[in-house]
Amino acid sequence: MLFKLTNPKNNRLTHCGVLEFLPNDELHCYLPHWMMHHLLLDEGDEIYIESIHSSPSATFVRFQPQSKHFLDITNPKAVLEKVLRNFSCLTKGDLISINYLNRNYELSVLELKPSDVVSIIECDMEVDFVPPVDYIESKSLPTTINDQELYKNPSTFMPFHGQGNRLNGKIKSNDNEAQNNLASPQTRGIPNYNYKYGLLKFPRTPLSPLDDDMNEILEKNSSNVFQPFIGDGKILRHPQN
Repeated sequence: MLFKLTNPKNNRLTHCGVLEFLPNDELHCYLPHWMMHHLLLDEGDEIYIESIHSSPSATFVRFQPQSKHFLDITNPKAVLEKVLRNFSCLTKGDLISINYLNRNYELSVLELKPSDVVSIIECDMEVDFVPPVDYIESKSLPTTINDQELYKNPSTFMPFHGQGNRLNGKIKSNDNEAQNNLASPQTRGIPNYNYKYGLLKFPRTPLSPLDDDMNEILEKNSSNVFQPFIGDGKILRHPQN
């Protein structure tokens, strides 16, 4: 048995089934709080109740959560399938309330098929959700950064940026020249198209001996110039005569 409920003050309506009949002659009925909230009813207000003969079975329903907290539910379709077993029908425009883990979630019925009033008793229907009312889509940040923009803005963090020292004692090139080299586009190496299977090559650049520039740097003994491996050596045990 399905009934049509109408609030005569504002003509708001919904449909519902019957949970229990009481054996008395009083003209009273008890409604869930969420249904009274949807119909804008206060306790003791008058309501029109009309019996309807039948309604088609639902094939499709689209809900809209009224809060983004509904997204915290891991499997909302499974939860909704269990909760809707306590419902007999749905009406387009309804604002139903479901309870899950001692928390109430309100859902607005946006669309129904095949009609605006459907029965959901023993039926197979497709369920769809739209984003919640207060949901704000987060904007993704760009993942690529232009290298040239990093060097134009001095306040931008640049990794491995600063003065370096070489172990061979040579003074590195000008900082501006190094930055220009870093800012220039990097080219990939050219593969060896004549490579023969089974042959491995390990090209190495031989170390050059100390040149005159290195000797001059060591002779200067200046505290402002980095000099590798200088200083007095210590031994733990002196050789016996």
